[in-house]
Amino acid sequence: MNSPRTKNGAVTMPSFSGRNLEVWRKSEADAYFRRNRQALASLEGSQDDSVMKLLLPFLRRGDRVVELGCCNGWRVRTLASRMPELKLTAGLDLSFQALDDGTKRGSHSLVQADATILPIASNSVDCVILGFVCYAIGRRSGMAVLAEVERVIREDGVVAILDFLPDAPADNSYHHLPSEAIDVIKTDFADVLVAYGGYQRVALSVTPADGAVPLRSLPGSDRVGVTILQRHPVPADSFPKE
Repeated sequence: MNSPRTKNGAVTMPSFSGRNLEVWRKSEADAYFRRNRQALASLEGSQDDSVMKLLLPFLRRGDRVVELGCCNGWRVRTLASRMPELKLTAGLDLSFQALDDGTKRGSHSLVQADATILPIASNSVDCVILGFVCYAIGRRSGMAVLAEVERVIREDGVVAILDFLPDAPADNSYHHLPSEAIDVIKTDFADVLVAYGGYQRVALSVTPADGAVPLRSLPGSDRVGVTILQRHPVPADSFPKE
């Protein structure tokens, strides 16, 4: 089912759902924040974030940057402080508790929203950041997120994806919620956009899942990657003339 949209491309109401996504909407987004509150506080203002290290050279004055699954917005706050010449640094997350914490820490552009149904106009964002979003919410929901990224990103924009980078797609049980019996999907989500044809990999950083020193090669199950993709124009869909 298609999502109703306004003329400028912004979403007017949600229409997509899945088992994993429902669990995150209902409780896990807030639970994730509570489990990681202390660790997130230690990241505030961090100069060692692997995403920002790789992404900063691709950002320009006046860019609009949006992070999906931003939790309390620590990364977009840090990014705004390091590059005040950006026009917008905003974050979206499902957790009200996380966003409330971020607002108390000084954020002014945090929105509670579903990454599969973005309240953002089409072709209006210069950079989208995705950190461990697609793997958590299920296979179909993850694809819906990538479709929304493709809708909102500008033709010359960049996408930064931080996620597991296995040798082959793998389903793993989500151990934080054994009673829900939901799986997470570990796969190269950046490769989905590359296969679409409008994106090129321009930077890649590979690390062990525990965050140790970057290495050239790691077993897939222990590998995490930050991929920067550059968006290029693609031909519009063509239809037979009536």
